Amino acid sequence: MGLGAAARAINDRGEVVGTWFDANGISAFYWSKSTGMIDLGKFNGASTFATDINGNGEIVGYSFGSAPIQAFVTRVGGPFIPLANLAGGTSQANQINDCGRIVGGATDASGDVKAVVWSDGRVCR
Repeated sequence: MGLGAAARAINDRGEVVGTWFDANGISAFYWSKSTGMIDLGKFNGASTFATDINGNGEIVGYSFGSAPIQAFVTRVGGPFIPLANLAGGTSQANQINDCGRIVGGATDASGDVKAVVWSDGRVCR
């Protein structure tokens, strides 16, 4: 699958997420021993990076391209769910715990990057 790949995270069940690329661009992937590599697709048609997976199979990451950088949460076979942004309009999810709390960064109205915690898709920093 593709020209190259980079694994970013592994959970306690041995499931791996990361990013792969080919002539058509960059997409997030999921891998397990039983399924092999699965292309998670592109969020809003943009390049997509998976950065972490928790023990429940929830995957976080971000997309970038024609739209501002956007944090998301998803799972294999599920939709990409955008996470709330601060006033600056860009966000990046980096890690998710088994309770579903997500950490990352987002820009505020002045363009400064702030640390963010999301719970149920909302900023609760």
